Amino acid sequence: MGRSLASASGLSEANVSRRMARLIDEGVVRFHASIAPAVFGLRESGVLTVRTRGDPERPAHALCAMPEVGCVATLMGEPCIMAAVAATDAVELMRFIDDTVCALEGVSGCTYTSILCMHRLESAGAPATMPPAAALPPGRSRRGYDGADLAILRALQQDGRATFADMSTSAGVSATAVAERFRRLMSEGSCKVMAVVDPMHLGAHIAAIVHLSIDGPVWAAARRISRLIEANTLLIFGGPQQLGIDVDCEREGQLHEIAERARRCPGVTGVSVKPFRTIMRRAFMPDSAPFGAPAHHSSARRD
Repeated sequence: MGRSLASASGLSEANVSRRMARLIDEGVVRFHASIAPAVFGLRESGVLTVRTRGDPERPAHALCAMPEVGCVATLMGEPCIMAAVAATDAVELMRFIDDTVCALEGVSGCTYTSILCMHRLESAGAPATMPPAAALPPGRSRRGYDGADLAILRALQQDGRATFADMSTSAGVSATAVAERFRRLMSEGSCKVMAVVDPMHLGAHIAAIVHLSIDGPVWAAARRISRLIEANTLLIFGGPQQLGIDVDCEREGQLHEIAERARRCPGVTGVSVKPFRTIMRRAFMPDSAPFGAPAHHSSARRD
């Protein structure tokens, strides 16, 4: 990664390394692994709204450490967490919510909404279908991942900058074997290591998800919304608020303008805006960023 960044920026690799270390220390850039939920046998996915008693930061950090949980963000103005979650099926997901999430210290309750479809919005505004939660890399079956593979993926999910030596301990294989497995998992699309940039440092001081209630064909409304709103990703939900779009804004007025444009769109009967306070993690599927992460794939060398 250092060589490619040096070439793009015109700086030396040593200078790039120093600047990257500073950006990481300051919290501007974070690394994490985006992993297809189906790798862990997770085929049911949705958005979980977690209500907390008091500060939601601690339970939000706990959620980030769970392989069933993807995007995690705390909400502005209320003790609440929004998280993307996945499980083997609906029954297992409800058991996970009841037995694990609701049991976290500080959690007072949860609400779950199923994700039916997820679309990344291309620059031209046309939705591009994202891989479903059930999708595995070509040629892979659930049994194609052994314990060492899964241990490596879980370690990367917790820390995208984990070294081969660190991962060898949990995987039970040598650092050399970890390196070989890591390259295979990356090349086949099971995992992507991504650098996530805090949008506030890019001039986007407000990030939010906008929920829309639709009267009429949902897909037709989704197409219209994708051409009217400057969004990153569009989600189609099961439930009364059928659409969700994530947005990054430079100012509060811009968020209000987006909500008003969505409200005037034919077929939209209701708009609910939920600004994020803190974004803990922004993606759990390869090549996707459900809440708008400006993510860059990394092939950084590990020692």
